[in-house]
Order: sequence, then structure tokens, then C-alpha cells
Amino acid sequence: MKPGGAPISLRPLTTDDCDLAVLTFTFPPNYVGKLHWHPADTVYIVRRGEFIVEGEGTFRPGDIRWVKAGTAYGPEASGPEGCEVILIAHGKFPLPT
Repeated sequence: MKPGGAPISLRPLTTDDCDLAVLTFTFPPNYVGKLHWHPADTVYIVRRGEFIVEGEGTFRPGDIRWVKAGTAYGPEASGPEGCEVILIAHGKFPLPT
């Protein structure tokens, strides 16, 4: 993230009794995250902006990304307008990485 930039936000869309993690996350403009992984297959649906994954490319609204459990990737980043993405994975949130 650029110095002084806004933090990312996470908004869970499921309750504790659900066996899926469904959430939206937003990245501020020009955010750059870290290399990480999730223990479950994970699906991403881009709602707004540009969601950029090093080595994979740029995802735009309506694009769907799938990542196999245990696959390390990143960093994830956002374009100049930030981005909003829906994440769906099997398991509870927060998912360990």
C-alpha cells in the first residue's frame, strides 16, 4: 500500500454456522499486498475496479478467478481506482494463510 493509503476492508457475508467463507474485500487505489495462500479452493468475483495478481494478470468487473487450495500467489494489487471483490471458499473466516 502507498504510504498514508487507506487500509483494506473485509466484510463477511456469512455467519459462524455456515461452512463457507463468503466475503467482500476492497483494496484502496494502488494497493499492493503480500504473497500468500489459502487452505481451501477459493473463487473470486470482481465487482469493481481492477484486481491484479502478479503472474496471472488483471481481472475486471465480471471476471472470475479460481485458485486451488494450497497454491501460493501474489502479491495481489489494485488499480488506480481500487477494487472490490467477492471471495468464496470452503471453511470459516478468517481463513488461515
